[in-house]
Amino acid sequence: MPFDSVNTRRHPRYHYSDNIRFCSDYSSAGTRFHGISVDISNSGIGLYAFKPIYAGQTISFETVLPVPFQKATVMWVQKRAEDLYKVGLKFITVTTEPATGK
Repeated sequence: MPFDSVNTRRHPRYHYSDNIRFCSDYSSAGTRFHGISVDISNSGIGLYAFKPIYAGQTISFETVLPVPFQKATVMWVQKRAEDLYKVGLKFITVTTEPATGK
């Protein structure tokens, strides 16, 4: 069974195609990346990146996304071609329910 057909996500994914700019938080200068998003949910985003990126990295989005998140963790990477990587990112701060005053 192909990896892409397995859906173990808590939140539904929606088609979302946009140019995405982000940087790696691992270096002080931050390695800059450019990608094309594929889909998005309340807990993560799938995209294609054009530079190597590695599972476990923390990234910060420079592009404004249609969700209230600025950072994500790289959960998996699949090299698809020379300088083309399919990437699954999980948002670090996920708010699925409104805060209560309790």
